[in-house]
Amino acid sequence: CQTYHWAVEVEWSNEVKNAPGSGLTVTGDFETNLPEIKDGSNQFSSVTVLTRGVMPPESKSFTRQTVDAMAEQMEDAGAAVMRYDTKSGEWNSVTYNDSINGWTASPVSPVEGKPLVLLADWMNGVGTDNGSFRNAGVAEAAADSLFSSLVDLDFEYEGTVGGSNGLYDNKGNLIREQGAVFNSPLHFIGFGQGAVVNTEIVQRLGTYFPNAGGFDADNRDLHFTTVDPFEYNPETVRGDFEPYGRMLDPEIVIWENVTYADNYYQRQGKNGDDEVIKGKPLTGVDNNQQTDNKNHRADNSQELGKWAGFDPAKESDNAHRAAVSWYGGSANLNESQIPEIPDVKQQVFRRFGDLLAEGFSSDDRDKSWFVPGHINANFPHGDENAPWEGIGTGWFYSVNGGGKEFRPYFVNGEKKSREQLGDFKEFQDYLKKNRRSVSYDNTYTGEDVGNRLRGDFAVPTLFNGNFDVIAPDTVDSDQPLAGWSDTDPSSSPTTNSSSSPTINNLVDWKQITSLKKPSKKGKKEIPGTSFLDRMGISSGPNYRPNYALKLEEGDSITHNPFIVPDWGTLRLNLHVPEEVANENKNGKLKVTLKDVNSQEEITETILLSPTNLTSGKGDSFYNADINLDANRKLGYGTRGFEAFHVFDTFYSGLEEQKELEKFRGKRAIIKFELEETNSNVEVYLDDVFFKSANLRFGQPTPKDGSSLAKYSGAAFDDNPFQDRLLLEKPQYTLSYNGESNIPNWASFQINKSWINLPEEPSSGNRSRVNDRSLPPDFYQVTNTDYSSRDPYARGHLTPIASRSLTLKDNKAVNMMSNFIPQHKKNNNSIWEEIENYAQDFVRSGKEVYVITGIHQIKQKDGEDDVLPPKNPSKEPIKIPQNLWKAMLVLEQPNAAVSDSTENIYAVGFYVANELPTDKENNWKENWQEEKKEDRIVWSLEELEEHLQYDLFPHLPPNVKKAIEKNRDILDSAEM
Repeated sequence: CQTYHWAVEVEWSNEVKNAPGSGLTVTGDFETNLPEIKDGSNQFSSVTVLTRGVMPPESKSFTRQTVDAMAEQMEDAGAAVMRYDTKSGEWNSVTYNDSINGWTASPVSPVEGKPLVLLADWMNGVGTDNGSFRNAGVAEAAADSLFSSLVDLDFEYEGTVGGSNGLYDNKGNLIREQGAVFNSPLHFIGFGQGAVVNTEIVQRLGTYFPNAGGFDADNRDLHFTTVDPFEYNPETVRGDFEPYGRMLDPEIVIWENVTYADNYYQRQGKNGDDEVIKGKPLTGVDNNQQTDNKNHRADNSQELGKWAGFDPAKESDNAHRAAVSWYGGSANLNESQIPEIPDVKQQVFRRFGDLLAEGFSSDDRDKSWFVPGHINANFPHGDENAPWEGIGTGWFYSVNGGGKEFRPYFVNGEKKSREQLGDFKEFQDYLKKNRRSVSYDNTYTGEDVGNRLRGDFAVPTLFNGNFDVIAPDTVDSDQPLAGWSDTDPSSSPTTNSSSSPTINNLVDWKQITSLKKPSKKGKKEIPGTSFLDRMGISSGPNYRPNYALKLEEGDSITHNPFIVPDWGTLRLNLHVPEEVANENKNGKLKVTLKDVNSQEEITETILLSPTNLTSGKGDSFYNADINLDANRKLGYGTRGFEAFHVFDTFYSGLEEQKELEKFRGKRAIIKFELEETNSNVEVYLDDVFFKSANLRFGQPTPKDGSSLAKYSGAAFDDNPFQDRLLLEKPQYTLSYNGESNIPNWASFQINKSWINLPEEPSSGNRSRVNDRSLPPDFYQVTNTDYSSRDPYARGHLTPIASRSLTLKDNKAVNMMSNFIPQHKKNNNSIWEEIENYAQDFVRSGKEVYVITGIHQIKQKDGEDDVLPPKNPSKEPIKIPQNLWKAMLVLEQPNAAVSDSTENIYAVGFYVANELPTDKENNWKENWQEEKKEDRIVWSLEELEEHLQYDLFPHLPPNVKKAIEKNRDILDSAEM
């Protein structure tokens, strides 16, 4: 709500102009009310999110009071205000109390149809002056928690996950129904570092709720305002503010889901000094991490210039405070000082009198603060005929300011209206050209850290799940871990323990002695076979630290509330040194996933003891008895990091299945705690994420829009994914077809940590086992089912040779779900050669990602050709017509998707499931044949077109485009 004062002066004709009573002046005022909509519309008239950030002490109180004043003004006009509680992670209704100049609890809940203001006070009560918040990951950790709390708030206003027929729609997408919060016009206003926090929130909104800001894409409004935004990193923060440089903030980006972005900034240095915090232009050309930023520029970026009050000579961050007041002054048109608190206030320059009172002359018109900038206003700054009160700019462009329809969009320097940008489709084209995809990774990547701060994806499935989000100069400190704590915010408050994990609990892989131990042949050590050797980790000049969390006796750690991703298993990498495992055979790592609201939780336990797969009564996979379950015991984990998957696997014999489905899309926490260990225990935890590492580059995506493979523990007849059941195992991932009883495809990662090297003894094992992870009533293919028809035999999709280092991994690929009926001569010749081709790259130190599968089913007498079961009551196994394989070769192991460059090598293969011809056997020589029918070596593009799959869909588009036409066959040394 804004109050406008007006005056009209009427003068008579010239001959009586100066006569007494010859003129008349009439004055008055009016208010613009905040927007309201009819009840029952399932939306608020607007939702405004006000976000601050970590800043120097001089500005901390000032900015908070200015933000509070904006919220109080809206409350006075009828808006509801809610404030974020850092301890509970919830939004609480508040009202402004003038007697304490602060907020107190309110019993009144927000009402749909009216405006809602959300104070994102993520620093409130925490204390940011002691340096504990000046570390990498602070802003994104805050955004991650704030986003999860916003989703929760939306649930309170009829937001839902899932539908009457299950969690997913017919395309395999998680069904989400927005509530009143996300259905409303959204306005995110970020002050200083608050712009970074809002950037991360809006990116998550665009990832999970692309229509947030309205009911659908046609009518949505997501307004993104940045007020003197700055990123804290060494390249932009120097001098007195250098301690803030260790925060290494993500880049401020205008995402594709933003419909309007306006930016107001200052670039004033103290006495011309560059070493201060300055605002960012967001014009698409000024960015410390990219040279071409045209795709994320603000629609309206206004430099506040060297105006009155912006001279920073008196105080180091005076110019920033003036910028904050400038925007506050455009929202509150009635005050000459903002905020109105002694020793905090800042003069707002609206009139000549304001300038004169501060020592400026009448010639300093250009020092005034405001001039209308909307689409119908064309005043030069300082024009004495222009309104100076603050109307027509800043807050005016918001839904609450009344000027939404008058927003200016600057296109190549020309001011245009929304209407001039065209219809809906043309406006979408404009956004595409001037925005960044939410899949873009804006993580800080300066020379001091490289890509180390990145997670598994641009929006990590679990923020800082790899424990690598720390600044180099804070190693060995007692600062908290970004995104983690030792307490459960959904439980009763407790006092933080002195053993709460901090950055001091992180250990670089290179410093873990047990990772340096080589394999042995008998008693003789084999050089080059330690885990660090296998992963190519050295002390070279390009080495970037890779941190893991060290847990000791009695330790526990809890991840702050987050939104459980749409699909994918919960995975973690675990290392327990061999001597520790031998001394802690009763030790356990307990993993708990808990719904913050319902308090429903599931737990899984990993035993800190080695598997026993050699004795007659040893362990087996997916055994309901944890003491005999190979999945929940250590294999390679005593020598290096071993992947474990928890929660989403069916265990036959258990009454209650620990499925993730009930948590999808909801707000949860994860807790890890050591139990029943002795005082000498040390356990290393790393890479806690959702989705198997075998799907790092994405699963094959049907081009016809049909569903991705997903997991469901439902019985066969009720399972929505019975023909594309996603089975994520640590060793590989399958899309399993319960109708044909063979996999559609398998995806797996190969590096030296998966294979035995020539000097090492092989762990080869050919004993086949049933896959007991299949949900109820899926047919359990047995070993004898393959003995009924020559020339077809069991063919691995994930080959034994790719999982040859440990007996546990080797036996895992011998599950019957990993087999297809394959022509013997095909399997033992051409297919084995292709597998060896991938192995050659691995042995040279590369990492290879493989997706391989079947295409079409053989026909016989007009029906699908099958392996007939010996028992007529059993299900037949269908015989594939063709086999295919796609390879992606990376230069080094353990690289993130966002590390991908055009130096990646990709190639494909397509082979008939029959006796190979001489020409096919000669594939290494005839790969240059023009027609793909004359060769089995195909490009990725050819393979995708033929299969109608998008393969490796998470590859950056520019990288995919650069490599998808290749079909060269290389020597592994050539890459």
